[in-house]
Amino acid sequence: MTPIFASRLRPDAIRLAALRCASLLFATCLAGIALAEDLPEIIARVDNQIVTTADVESYTRLLTPEPDETKEALRGRARDLLLANLMAQAQLMRGPERPADDLLLKLQEAQRRVVLEYYVTTNTSPYTPTAAEIAEFVRRNPQMFSGRAIYRYVEIILQDLSPDQNRALQDELAAMPHAPLATAQVTALMGRMRDARVPFQALSVIRNSEQLPMAFAALLDQLWAGTTRFTTTHTATDQRLVFLLDRVSDPVNATDIQDQIVQGLIRQNATEQRSKIIRTLAQTALDGSSVAPPVNDAASLTSETPLRSEPPRRLMALTTLMSALTVAAIGLAFGWRNRGRIKVMDEEFGEVLIQNQGIRLVLSSSMIALPSLCFVVFATSVAQVLGWHGIAILSIPGALAGAVIPPLVRRIVGRTFVLMAPLLVALVLAGQIVITATSL
Repeated sequence: MTPIFASRLRPDAIRLAALRCASLLFATCLAGIALAEDLPEIIARVDNQIVTTADVESYTRLLTPEPDETKEALRGRARDLLLANLMAQAQLMRGPERPADDLLLKLQEAQRRVVLEYYVTTNTSPYTPTAAEIAEFVRRNPQMFSGRAIYRYVEIILQDLSPDQNRALQDELAAMPHAPLATAQVTALMGRMRDARVPFQALSVIRNSEQLPMAFAALLDQLWAGTTRFTTTHTATDQRLVFLLDRVSDPVNATDIQDQIVQGLIRQNATEQRSKIIRTLAQTALDGSSVAPPVNDAASLTSETPLRSEPPRRLMALTTLMSALTVAAIGLAFGWRNRGRIKVMDEEFGEVLIQNQGIRLVLSSSMIALPSLCFVVFATSVAQVLGWHGIAILSIPGALAGAVIPPLVRRIVGRTFVLMAPLLVALVLAGQIVITATSL
C-alpha cells in the first residue's frame, strides 16, 4: 500500500502556502473596508433601525440652540428627540390599534411635501437679474416706485343678502355723496346698515400700492381721480364695498432700493421655476412615463427607514470575508469534482468511492450548496444595514480573492487535493457559520 499523500510536501512549502492564504484573506478584508470612510458609532437600535452618532450630529444641525445651551447639551437634546421620535413611531405602529386615518394622511402629506420641496430646490437653477431686467421691472411696476402711494380705505364684506336687504343697501348707497368721503360718513352708513339688519363685516385698511394687486391699486387711483370715492367689487364668494378715504403719494427712487429689487426678482424667478417644475412633473405623470405599481402608503410608513445610517466597519469586513470564503469553497468543490478520478489509494473501496459519479455529484453539490446557503443567510441578515447594493460592491474584492485560493491550494497539495478539498470546505463552512451567528 502506498502512502495516502502520494506527493511529497515540503514543510517550507506548506508554511509558504498558509502564509499566502492568510495574507490574501487579510488583504481582502482591508479592501472591503477601504470602500467606505470611517464609520460612526452605533448608539441605539429601534425596530431594526440603527441610530449612529452621525445621525445625532445631523439632527443637531436642525435644532436651534437655547440660551446658554452648550454643545454637549444641544447634542444630548438632539439625541433624545431623535430616539423619542423613532420610539413613538415604532410603538404607534406596533400597537393593537392602528393610528387614526387623519394622522396617517398628515404623515403622508408631510412626507410628500418634504420630498417635493427637496426635488424643487435641487432642480432650481441659480439666477441673477441683469440691469436690463431690473429696468424692465421698474417700468412695468410704477406703483412700486414713481407712482407709489399710501391708501386708507374701508372695506365692507357682504354675503348672502336677501332681496329686501339688498334693496335697503342700494338705497343707502344712492344717498351717499359723490364727493370726498370722511370717516364719519362711512361710520354713519354702517350704523344705518345695522339698523336695516344688513349683515356685513368691516375692515379699516392702510396699505401702500406695492402691497396691493396692480389692478386694485389702479382702481383706487381711479376713485381718487374721480368724484365718486366708493365702488363695489365682487369675488368668488362675496361682494365688497370699498370706500376710499385718503391717498398720499409716496414715490421711491428705484436706485435707492436696487438691492431689494434684485432680491425680489430672485424670489419671483424661484417661484416661477418652482411652478414650472411642478407642472412638468404633473404632465410627465399624466403622459404615463412614470407609471408605477400602487403603493400601500400606510404600510410604507412602517417599512421605510427614516434614517439611512452608515454601516459599521465590522459588517463590511465580514461581508468581504464571507464572499471570499464562499467563492473559495465553490472553487474547491468544482476542482474536487473534476479531479475525483485520481487514484490516491490502492484499496479497491477507496478507488471506487472517488470514481463513483453519483457520490461525486452529491458531495460536490453539498460542498457548493452549504457555503452558498450560509452566505445567503448572512447577506439577508445584514441587508438592512448594508443594503443589497453595498453587499454586491463589498463582495467583488472578496470574490476575486476567493477565486485565487483553489488554484493555489491545488498547486501546493498536488494529488492529495482530492482528500484536502473536502476538509478545507468543511473548515470554510464552520467559519461561515461562526461569522453568520455573530452577525445576527
